[in-house]
Amino acid sequence: LLLFLSSTLIAQHSNLIEEISIADNRSDDFLTLKSAKFLPLNKTKLGSNNGVYWFKIKLKEEALNIPEVVFNFSEPSINSVGIFNATTKITERFRSIGETNIHMLVTKNSELTYYFRVHFKRQVNAAINASSYTVYQEQKNQKALLMGLYYGIVFMVFMINLFFFFSSKDITFLYYCLFLGAINLSFTGFDGMLYLLFDPEKLDTLFIISHFLIQLFGALFAASFLNLHTFSTKYKIGLYSLIVPFVFYTVYFATDNFLYVAIADVLVMIILAFFWVLGVITIKKNRFSSFFVIGYSMILFAGFLFVIPMNFGLFEGATFNQLKLGAIFEMIVLTYAIAYRAKKTQEENTNIQIELKQYILQATVLELSLIHI
Repeated sequence: LLLFLSSTLIAQHSNLIEEISIADNRSDDFLTLKSAKFLPLNKTKLGSNNGVYWFKIKLKEEALNIPEVVFNFSEPSINSVGIFNATTKITERFRSIGETNIHMLVTKNSELTYYFRVHFKRQVNAAINASSYTVYQEQKNQKALLMGLYYGIVFMVFMINLFFFFSSKDITFLYYCLFLGAINLSFTGFDGMLYLLFDPEKLDTLFIISHFLIQLFGALFAASFLNLHTFSTKYKIGLYSLIVPFVFYTVYFATDNFLYVAIADVLVMIILAFFWVLGVITIKKNRFSSFFVIGYSMILFAGFLFVIPMNFGLFEGATFNQLKLGAIFEMIVLTYAIAYRAKKTQEENTNIQIELKQYILQATVLELSLIHI
């Protein structure tokens, strides 16, 4: 937690940006900026209207004393960034293997105002920072450390549940592994983790597919963990409703309009919330349902506060680091909950076997006594 907080504080205090404004004109042509009106950018999350945006950035006076200024765009949904001064294009960068974000280096800085043409492939999140090259390297190393710690925890929890599945043959552990994998595959679309290994252009489709897999495996895990089939068939409503967001995701691939993904993501959250409500309802019937409600709620509510603002630009909402903290809490609670459930189920099965043996023994004794009579 301290590492997550310190990384945020370092980024805030070292930021050389004095003011960011956004153009009301979204044309690709730089010449149109002469007539464009720039408005103050009051929030970073701008919604689902993916495409090209123009930003005007004014640096603090101290930036003139820094020989190398780095503009860092820490949003993996950005496809490309072009940097301009008042008269001409300076350079352009595209996403590439080995980088989790796009950064632009300006050497021998002699200006305070720059213009940026940013192409957002998916959600529009204007997370822009300017700092010295030294500070940028420190932030980059700290981000790599945090990502390593987080995904190390994820891998450990995944392997523990996979081991429990093979040792106990309880399908619930497998469903949770798949649910956990889908969640964190989606996370890599926000922090760019997989960009370190694969071509970013080929990963966009995979990230969108992971959104659907979250609700699919999340629903299957909830149904299995809560033993919903023993109480009612109403949970199947949630399973059948999966087809609706699936259609929206499919339409996105046909139109490249991210609004369809944003709508589908809302439906995903609603479906997962539906199973959370079923968990609340079954608390009196299952001793382990309370663990599910607590663990599931952390990732669910953190997801609502992160995804909805990110996709629709309504408010700033939760940060990605806060979402990861919620995920860590969820992993700890649900892993314990599944193990607890498996233990109780095993104890119940053992008791049933003992009672069955006693019944058979009593029946045998009764049968022998009748024969002797």
